[in-house]
Amino acid sequence: MKTTKLKKKTGSVRLWWIIISAYILLKCLINPQPVVSIGNSGLRLGLFNFSNDISDPINNDILTIQPLWKVSAYKTHLGKDSTLPPLKWDSLGNFHLMGTDHLGRDVFAGFICGLEIAVLIGLFVAVFTCLVSLILGVIGAYFERFPLHISRPEKVLWIIFAFISPLMLGWSILGAMTFIGWIWYLILFVGLVLIFRKVFRTKNRILPIDTFNRRFQEFFQPLPDLVILLVVLAIFDKISFIGLILILIILRLPAGAWFLQGRAQQIVHLPHIDQVSTMGVSVWRIMGLHIMPLLKSYSVVFMSLTASRAILSESALSFLGIGPTGEWMSWGSMIRLGLNNMNMWWVALFPIIGLVGLSLLFRFWYKD
Repeated sequence: MKTTKLKKKTGSVRLWWIIISAYILLKCLINPQPVVSIGNSGLRLGLFNFSNDISDPINNDILTIQPLWKVSAYKTHLGKDSTLPPLKWDSLGNFHLMGTDHLGRDVFAGFICGLEIAVLIGLFVAVFTCLVSLILGVIGAYFERFPLHISRPEKVLWIIFAFISPLMLGWSILGAMTFIGWIWYLILFVGLVLIFRKVFRTKNRILPIDTFNRRFQEFFQPLPDLVILLVVLAIFDKISFIGLILILIILRLPAGAWFLQGRAQQIVHLPHIDQVSTMGVSVWRIMGLHIMPLLKSYSVVFMSLTASRAILSESALSFLGIGPTGEWMSWGSMIRLGLNNMNMWWVALFPIIGLVGLSLLFRFWYKD
């Protein structure tokens, strides 16, 4: 049994080393900027440079490592041979592994840009969604097993918090509230909770924390992610790349919190949880050391599915030409371009293969 677990862990580590190595190799192969440059401004790495910026400022670098092909995905080459199929040379003597589009832009460079966007969105959405969902799920399961008793004024305080928080979230999206405002708001709320727990000794109410994730999931379940994204993009003129990631995280939180709470409900009834609880171990220590580690396999399953779903959502938005990635060389925009003109079938073929391959890659991650 130990040997099998060790092999699975070793396989997972080896898989991610392969991913990292393959990405670095691709950036060394084709890149619009130097792979590594050391100068007066310090060390610079030519990674995740997928935006439409082909400027190459002049500087006095001490050390520069150039890629094999210094090509930008946005550099055009208009002429008789602007549209080239894969494995062709243009009139300037440049080799195009995956061909070019109607503007002479290199498809291989665009493919790498789409890969960078997909990996960033998939990993950020999966990791942060799983982390928050794990916390909410464990809290909900634990306080269902061991209810949290509060006083009546504390209950009123929690109800006010439940009504004000969505309003403040809306203000944040509109830009009327900053991150500092959220910090002061949370400090005020936590301080009031601590004061109320000290002042009011009679605790004859139960805080229904365990039903929060369920109601959260019931509200978002009938609403498809893509429809919500289209509505949000229709309301707000401009959403940044980080804003898109935050929206995808919020959309996946209800399902993740409810899924992990269901798995945690089986763990909180184990005998050793009762034992450490009767020994006087703090609630947060029980959650962090005795419940969360047992949810690792379920968290990996949820992260793999969330990453694939986030990548497909971003590709759908860029395919429609909306969102922060609609103007970049993402896989969705390349598929739209290739399907609009079937004479350039290769422009859509390679991104489609990339989407399928990356989804299978996250599937292998789940198996490990």
